[in-house]
Amino acid sequence: MVLDDIHNTLITAGLDGAQFLLDLLETAPDSLLMASDAGSKHHRALSRLVQHDVILYVDKVETRTSLGGLDDAVPGRAKFRGETLQLSRVGDSFSRPRVPRIQPGPATAIVTRTPEQWHGAPNVEVYSPEQLVLTWRDVCDTHDIVLDEISAMDIRQASAGRIHPPPLPVPEGSVLLWRRGQFFLARKAWWRG
Repeated sequence: MVLDDIHNTLITAGLDGAQFLLDLLETAPDSLLMASDAGSKHHRALSRLVQHDVILYVDKVETRTSLGGLDDAVPGRAKFRGETLQLSRVGDSFSRPRVPRIQPGPATAIVTRTPEQWHGAPNVEVYSPEQLVLTWRDVCDTHDIVLDEISAMDIRQASAGRIHPPPLPVPEGSVLLWRRGQFFLARKAWWRG
């Protein structure tokens, strides 16, 4: 069961209604996923109901510190079991994201640490991040840039700070494509031929 903004429901229920709902939640037979405002007056009562918590950025420094939250306000960045993680919305369901059909452009630069995987691919030039640094001016405005399992730091350095990939994982079998200043997900097979 998912209960979004449970703090609003508890406030609306009033004092007696809130206590009734908290008792009901405590005896719920199924797993619950609840979202609550960190400043809720019911925060302490709700915290007794949870086994695990995911803490998103909290504006109020004192509350953020007491919850062990993060100091950076990156959307979707959170703390879970002492680790930093990035949350994202895939869509209305949790199924695998559908990768749109992006056609290869006339010139493509593949940036990879595994160039042997691209041997024989038609109409592509394969670069390591270090090689791309040396030829960046020649390819930046004329080529699609396909990032094949390259770290964000590698591509920022190779592109002289021009390409900043989003901090999200790329689904298996897909690549991140940078075309005219925008990012797209694309199937690796479309460039492999």
